[in-house]
Amino acid sequence: VEDTLFRIPKHHLVGKSEALDSMLSLPQGCSAPEGVSDDRPIQLSGIKKIDFERLLQVLHPLDATKSPELSVNGWMSVLALSSLWRMTVRKTAIEHLTGRYLLRTGSFGRKYSVAQWISSGCEELGSRVEVVSLEEGKRVGLSATLKIHHIRESFFTDIANQQRTPESRFILLRYLLSVTSHQIGGEACFS
Repeated sequence: VEDTLFRIPKHHLVGKSEALDSMLSLPQGCSAPEGVSDDRPIQLSGIKKIDFERLLQVLHPLDATKSPELSVNGWMSVLALSSLWRMTVRKTAIEHLTGRYLLRTGSFGRKYSVAQWISSGCEELGSRVEVVSLEEGKRVGLSATLKIHHIRESFFTDIANQQRTPESRFILLRYLLSVTSHQIGGEACFS
């Protein structure tokens, strides 16, 4: 990884990822298999050393009785690689990141297919007084931005006309912003 050789006992990786399991069990023909010697390491091109180190901190912590203390960026590294390699530790990364970066979670939710984050991000954008910025609109996508704008206009028009109370805001938003799993990767984040 970025010209750094990592020596990791195979048993620390087996069973933690379908993708890594396949990589470690691929037949190599007549030559020595990749990953069993320093001369033939498994090449992980496109992976940053810091991201891989953070993932290893979680997979093989110094204190096995607790999760390592990583920064938000650290857990984002773990989420990125665990999503890429379909690892079981992905759930742990999501748990550590949930609730942080509320306004940005809609875009991260789309990127990493986390429905709860998409819903939270859309609810935040739809329920606050400030308008959705151009940057926020780019992050959640055109379709979601238009739907959020429509909901905001409808809601604030109703309040101005005293047809809906501010207390009903979150009930309305939860109903209108319900996320469906088949729409996570695309532009639409509403059903």
